[in-house]
Amino acid sequence: MNSEERIVKSEKQSLNKQSISPAVIRHSSFVIRRSSIAFWLGLLLFAVYLLTFSGKLHVMDEAAVFSAGNSLAQRAQADINNLIWTNHWTPNPPGVWGQDNNLYTKKAPGISFLAAPLIWLGHLLPGLNAVHFGLLLNPVITAMTATFLFLWLEDLKFSRFAALFTALLYGLCTMAWVYARMFWGLSVAGLLFLLAIWAAYRIDRRQPTADRRSRSSPAASACGTEEEEDKKSANKWRWLNNNATLALLAGAAMALSVAMRFESLAAAGLLGGYLVVQNSKFKIQNSKLATHHSSFVTRNSLFVTGLYALPIVLTTVGLLAFNLLRFGSLSETGYTQEISFSAPWVGAFGLLFSPGNGLFIYSPVLILLFFGLRPAWKQLPRLYFWLIVSISLFYILFYGSWFSWGGTWGWGPRFLLPILPLLMVFVASNLRFTIYDLRLKNPKHLIIGALIVLSLAVNLLGLIIDFNDYYNQLSGNDNFVFNWGKFPPLAHWRILQAGGDIDLIWLQGNHLHLHLLLPPAIILLMATLNLVSNLGFGVSSDATKNQKPETRNLKPKVAALAISVFLTLLMLAGASHLALATEQSQADAALLEVLKAESRPADALLTAMPPFADAQEFSTWLMAWQDRRLPGYTWIEYGPRAIQTDERERIWRATGNARRVWLFERWLTHADPLSQSARYLEQNAFPVQEVWFEKSGKLGLYALARSNAPKIPLDTPFEGGLTLLDFALLNEQLIPGDILKLRLTWQAEAVNASANLPPGPTIAFAQLVAEADGQVAAQQDRLLIDLQAVKQSPLLPGQTITQGYGLRLPEDLSPGAYFIIVGLYNAATTQRLPRANNPDDFLYLSTVTVNNERDPNELTNGE
Repeated sequence: MNSEERIVKSEKQSLNKQSISPAVIRHSSFVIRRSSIAFWLGLLLFAVYLLTFSGKLHVMDEAAVFSAGNSLAQRAQADINNLIWTNHWTPNPPGVWGQDNNLYTKKAPGISFLAAPLIWLGHLLPGLNAVHFGLLLNPVITAMTATFLFLWLEDLKFSRFAALFTALLYGLCTMAWVYARMFWGLSVAGLLFLLAIWAAYRIDRRQPTADRRSRSSPAASACGTEEEEDKKSANKWRWLNNNATLALLAGAAMALSVAMRFESLAAAGLLGGYLVVQNSKFKIQNSKLATHHSSFVTRNSLFVTGLYALPIVLTTVGLLAFNLLRFGSLSETGYTQEISFSAPWVGAFGLLFSPGNGLFIYSPVLILLFFGLRPAWKQLPRLYFWLIVSISLFYILFYGSWFSWGGTWGWGPRFLLPILPLLMVFVASNLRFTIYDLRLKNPKHLIIGALIVLSLAVNLLGLIIDFNDYYNQLSGNDNFVFNWGKFPPLAHWRILQAGGDIDLIWLQGNHLHLHLLLPPAIILLMATLNLVSNLGFGVSSDATKNQKPETRNLKPKVAALAISVFLTLLMLAGASHLALATEQSQADAALLEVLKAESRPADALLTAMPPFADAQEFSTWLMAWQDRRLPGYTWIEYGPRAIQTDERERIWRATGNARRVWLFERWLTHADPLSQSARYLEQNAFPVQEVWFEKSGKLGLYALARSNAPKIPLDTPFEGGLTLLDFALLNEQLIPGDILKLRLTWQAEAVNASANLPPGPTIAFAQLVAEADGQVAAQQDRLLIDLQAVKQSPLLPGQTITQGYGLRLPEDLSPGAYFIIVGLYNAATTQRLPRANNPDDFLYLSTVTVNNERDPNELTNGE
């Protein structure tokens, strides 16, 4: 019998002995309560995060990654074209133009892909705000992080109280709480780092016990020896304890973290190095057993490391391909033009201790980690200890050298969110007591209590007040980070005292909305009662001893989960109804109705905003409520932040494949001049209809040309100094419901002859007239010239203009031949202007044919 067979036999004998031991029953009860505690802990924190839910995007970078997720959910595209206005809003805008003339976010795409199913569901379910639904992602992620933190710490042999208490500290006393209601991939990266580090530890546990340092704890003593617990856990969760599965899990978690933040590749490398060194260490320590066994371990080590690296390599290749698809370069992420680094010392100090961004300022409870380093050094495997420290130090130094480490628009150092769960292991090392040991006279307990109260206060100030209310008062980032006089928590306290707006969804407008408060409160009460019950307070030791393994019952958890989902949906439905009840939302509701009723899959939506418009609010509103799969483009039309000429050209090229475009001009009035965007579309496209919405704006529909048509010269003068130079007809074979596309070129007399031009508004009309009975089947009227309102006049003296006309054919139009005639009339009197060289007051252009069905061999131009 070789050494490998002896080891296997020894393990089987050990498991057989344990199977008849009373300790196994106690351990099963222990595991049952452990999973239950983890479940109720996560549900409790989720309820807390719902109670502090704001339901809005706070930062432009959030809007960028959410916009990409919304595009993915609705159209399987990752553009952020509805945020074109951000290109001129900040020196470092969140978007970069791609090679396909679409705007893409610079941020890693992981969070957008992860949230896309939630956003899709938000659009699918009637009456729900898709932004609210998408923002549920981070509350779930942060609650899961605390849950897995609890399980990880128990695996590391911390007492149950220490593990649970630390998880609660993470969820409620660190900046993780504030960012739980925001939309950042950094929070997700924190969960993924934790899962990867935990999986690596469990791989370590699979090694023979002689290769691990002996550790003990009250929890381990209660469940038998450490070896027994390892074997029982392996038997119970065999599939999860398999080294191959754990390596794949660690690799997948790290791969997803790379998709959240590109610099996570460095952390993935550190963890990979740990696995290599750990397995090499195992081989060396056991090389005396047998040469064959050593060779087996070497092959297994390479296999495990390869499995770990596989998802990371595949994800990295996918990200490179994604960069190539967007920007035409494997290495281009969008940051190339602005990325810069400097010495990390000032930035690292600022990330830890500055009043503007200090980790220990915004999460004071983390001060305990300084006192937990030595206990953690003694308790954790040395190599594992250094893995956690090295990843943490890398992030602090990396972002300390980052060019924008000290910016505003955040609450504390959000860049350190990925390592925040890992740092909690050093906090847990201070909690070597139970709840029964708490004493008010104990100085250590008093200090911990004071740090908890201080942390909760800082968090609540960051939650109750939107930090934008304060940052908008600052002139810039100068003298902000290290200036205690501009300390954000203090500023938030002053805003709160002054009666500022509360940033909680159930206190909108500082009015209490009980129907939004009660659902999360019920979930919180349910989770708290069950958590306390599963902790076993007041339960006798005999009752615990006699608890059977079969007592685990999933039914209460499934029921609680179903109730929580229902209450969450109830809260979101109420919040959606409240959001639609605002005056502006009601004014904009008609816009959604028109788009919902008349838009088609091949359409695109263009939104031109005035410089004083609510750009971010309206962009978010469209993502929340516009459920049609329309590619959206939003920009500022004029002013210092206006869209540039080259950007307009990109938009026209990007929408070239659309059949129709909707142009919504925000807060436009009849007195406003013709915008540059509208002028372009009226000349190059074919206006079909326009709708005005009071206190909202104007919506116009334009059909686009799918092909070119030759111009037919006319040079036909009308009285009043107006001449029709030529026309182009883009479709002669039509079916009912099509859009007839006609283009006319008009010329006005020069300035010195302007006295002959009509003084008032003159309208050009195009009609489709049935050959059979002379009835008008379709008509469109367009303002041509108005010398009394020069700003609104498309044509001025001495100018030439081309206008498109889109005549929508009725759905019930009879087949047959139809004439196209054009002419002019006075808008005030409706009297037609006769032709200068002919008594007729119209001009025949061509005859088109309307069929019941389209000829399959003909190019589709109708729509």
